[in-house]
Amino acid sequence: TREKHYFTEWNTRPDGSGVTYAYGTKISIDKNIILYAQWEKALGTPAEYVDLGLSVKWATCNLGAKYTEDYGNYIAWGELEPKTQYFWTSYKLCEGTYSTITKYCSRSDYGFVDNKTILEPKDDAATVNWGGAWRMPTNAEFSELYEKCTCIWTTINGINGLLATSTINNNSIFLPAAGKSEYGTFQEIGLGGYYWTNEIHSNSP
Repeated sequence: TREKHYFTEWNTRPDGSGVTYAYGTKISIDKNIILYAQWEKALGTPAEYVDLGLSVKWATCNLGAKYTEDYGNYIAWGELEPKTQYFWTSYKLCEGTYSTITKYCSRSDYGFVDNKTILEPKDDAATVNWGGAWRMPTNAEFSELYEKCTCIWTTINGINGLLATSTINNNSIFLPAAGKSEYGTFQEIGLGGYYWTNEIHSNSP
């Protein structure tokens, strides 16, 4: 990893002017080849983290948040920054409708099938904004969080949310009930939280 930067792709030349190999690409080679990692500068300041004694460390706050119980940014899956409204017509990974998805698709009735199921670093909001080794959690990592923490619904500084306390080392994180933004409105704020992983849903797209 590179502090305050995020990985984008491999290239046969250090300056990126050679042959490019996208993240996750499988290649066959018949001779030695040197590939150079290509980096972009992260958009924001890296978050602090808490060690819960799990397989990964977790951020102490949401992306875009200024403090632990701050809701942070509302960002569509695979996009990098918040928007004022969230519709299919403004989603960058489709051509205006739910059936015209252009990337991360495993079903032809939803769009172009590429069978990509995990966000590439350049499409991961945590990676692009915080840089380094930051990324959105996997499904398995979220399951581990729930399985190895004691989770209670509570209120901190007037904000409802889920307090997850590790059964391993007693450290904890707070997931504020930020609700969601959908079809131009904010919904369920204070009632629940919707948190992305870096994997597409098993049933769609």
